[in-house]
Amino acid sequence: MPVTSTNAARPLSDLSAEELDALASTRREAHAAQAAKGTKLDVTRGKPSAAQLDLADAMLSLPSATKDRAGTDVRNYGGLSGSGRAARDLRRAALGRARADRRGRQLLADDDA
Repeated sequence: MPVTSTNAARPLSDLSAEELDALASTRREAHAAQAAKGTKLDVTRGKPSAAQLDLADAMLSLPSATKDRAGTDVRNYGGLSGSGRAARDLRRAALGRARADRRGRQLLADDDA
């Protein structure tokens, strides 16, 4: 039995095996069509929208820019790699910790290696 608007709203537990197969096929086709468009979705849990972040702008005095060099909205704590180096260095300075290389060796404050 094909999935129609009249039976699509029924609970899955009420559908027959044939109806479930038809529904799965329809959903796979819809997903493939959407994926072919190159749509990119960010479904990160708890990440505020730009409108929500705009509400908090008046409370922020720094930073004056909301995007980093790569164009990432830094109000969302950076991209996949987290905060940028400047933000991490600022936290280290606030905590009184020096930046170290991958082997744990302390770097000079103006060393950008």
